[in-house]
Amino acid sequence: ASRICRLLSTEDSSTHHAFERTHKQKQRENAARAARVWRQGTQSKVDVIKYDYFREEIATRLVERLDDMKRAFPLTLDLGAGSGHVYRAICADDALVGYGEDDEPVGGVGGVRKLVQLDSSSEMLHLDQDLEVVGSHRCDTYRWAVDDEEDILPFPDGTFDLVLSSCSLHWINKLPQVFLEVNRVLKPDGCFLLAIV
Repeated sequence: ASRICRLLSTEDSSTHHAFERTHKQKQRENAARAARVWRQGTQSKVDVIKYDYFREEIATRLVERLDDMKRAFPLTLDLGAGSGHVYRAICADDALVGYGEDDEPVGGVGGVRKLVQLDSSSEMLHLDQDLEVVGSHRCDTYRWAVDDEEDILPFPDGTFDLVLSSCSLHWINKLPQVFLEVNRVLKPDGCFLLAIV
């Protein structure tokens, strides 16, 4: 594992970045603002067209993988959280593992009790914050907007039981650095699940 981390950490100085991160962030901020304006401008009888069905489906399938594991992940990081698709998928059902004192399931899917949602776009991160999440009593959440997900993650070593990333890492230029950071913030027996386009 240490040899793989060393190979990943060597970055060729002639590497060109595929994505201009500031432009991508502005695009996401504008998309979030447009969605908010559209939602506020519609009548209560008219349903807002949901264009995030693809992200919702991927997040649901990713979170369903947690039921295949025989352990709980109480503290979880959602890297590139967007508007909270992973959070809604975790809250959708009770945990199959992670039982409390009274032998009742504790947490959402995967035994997740606390989810930290991290994203570089503050507008996107808080887009659906005012909407009620079904099952939110199962899992608490904290939203944190960071300047750039490619840099050092703002957490101490060994913080999280699980790191999830759904449909966000395909926009990252420094993928090896992000993998090293994920490895750093995970507990020694932690898990990293991701889905990319």
